[in-house]
Amino acid sequence: MSDAARYCYSAACTWHGPIDSVGLTDPEAVKIPGLPTGHRLPCCPHCGSVLFEIESAAKWEKSVAKAEEAGAVNYVAFIEWLRDCGRCFETYENALPVFAKKTGLQATLGADSE
Repeated sequence: MSDAARYCYSAACTWHGPIDSVGLTDPEAVKIPGLPTGHRLPCCPHCGSVLFEIESAAKWEKSVAKAEEAGAVNYVAFIEWLRDCGRCFETYENALPVFAKKTGLQATLGADSE
């Protein structure tokens, strides 16, 4: 898989984006006895949360579209806004009111979300 196809998303915040947009953890931040320092992990470029990886942006976008098809209102617009807003949020719930204020759109996280 080429780096251009690699897409990442955070384990502990709302950030997602291509591999070339990730941050790197501070090499001195994690001190594990017996392991050399200087090891860096890909992370959210804003808060430093470690990341997961999905095969491609296309696969990510397909899963986002499925959520909207299943009833999440304005979910695609919300997720695209999260990618482009220049920051991360601790939770998707925390981001919803900011999204609404900035875009004038109401979004939900699922069919049961209010």
